[in-house]
Amino acid sequence: MFRLAPRTDEAPAPAKEKRLVLRILELWRDAHDGDRLPQASALVPADTGADAEHVYLIDLLDPAGPRFTYVGAALQISTWQSAEGVLLGHCPDDSMLRPHQPALERNRRARRAGDARRHRSA
Repeated sequence: MFRLAPRTDEAPAPAKEKRLVLRILELWRDAHDGDRLPQASALVPADTGADAEHVYLIDLLDPAGPRFTYVGAALQISTWQSAEGVLLGHCPDDSMLRPHQPALERNRRARRAGDARRHRSA
């Protein structure tokens, strides 16, 4: 004979997303402002909870170029004292963080072109 679990009126708690990238994407979506990128101050390592040592945060809007604001312990580059404040362009070629540089640079150029178009039409 099968035993049934007691019936409750409460809905079960939603399962926590298992994929890191989707958990971080949800944080990013909560932090961004409409079509604009989130400000660097909108996301802090504490927001990532238990994932903090496996994530990095980048300020894409820094005037000097994309810059790390946080790099988790599991992603630290051994030759760097601290990655915080370092421009992405200064990543060592063999770093796992380096492959993202071309995509970020394309996005930065596109954002500047969009800003220039908006200023011309104003």
